Amino acid sequence: MMIRIVLSSTAKNELESSYLWYEERSAGLGKRFLDVIDQSFQMIRLNPDGFPKKNQEYREFVLKRFPFVIIYQFDNINKMIYVLRIFHSSRNPQKRYKVR
Repeated sequence: MMIRIVLSSTAKNELESSYLWYEERSAGLGKRFLDVIDQSFQMIRLNPDGFPKKNQEYREFVLKRFPFVIIYQFDNINKMIYVLRIFHSSRNPQKRYKVR
């Protein structure tokens, strides 16, 4: 069974605004950002329990090419990865687990 990836509304907004920001800086850079996010989701999907828990509920996957952390929770029963945030690493880390 394929593991579904579901993004919170906050994660969707962060993804969209980051894409637009990168695309405004350089044509095609936003697309490369989305490609890295997609590759990251595939890596998480292959081994959802393989990344460190930084909080009681959430795991973190650190992107290599962009300064972001994917914060997610894995529901093994429903075979679902719930992405809470796509968090820029320069933001206040105390807000890492808060949604807007």
